[in-house]
Amino acid sequence: MKKTIIFSLVLVLGIFGFIYFYTLKSSSLEEIVLFNVEEITSIEIKKNSEEIILTDKNEIEKIMDDFSKIELRKNEQSDKGFNESYWISLFENNKQTYGLTFYDNNFINIYSFETRESSQFKVINENKLEIQNLFK
Repeated sequence: MKKTIIFSLVLVLGIFGFIYFYTLKSSSLEEIVLFNVEEITSIEIKKNSEEIILTDKNEIEKIMDDFSKIELRKNEQSDKGFNESYWISLFENNKQTYGLTFYDNNFINIYSFETRESSQFKVINENKLEIQNLFK
């Protein structure tokens, strides 16, 4: 009887620990979007009807450095309630590899053109992205 209670208690704590770890686990954008900055040949950024294409290596590195600081948590919320959005395409060796959609710096949707998979994340740290300055 005593072993059953201890086993049940350990099992319940293990389940709660797993749920707690899974829901609070964060990842960097670099961990989710597997890219090599040296292979990125261009970045296409769209906001409303405006479009900017970056091909300068220094500008690309600056944008990718911004992206590397973003901390994300998996999120399946469908209503994002946003004011601004940015559609960003990453091109590696002139081939479109990832599509990123930023919603008010609060949410991001990541699409892999290679695997054709899409994931949604909540941005959990405060970041002023360089891409916002490109449209001023």
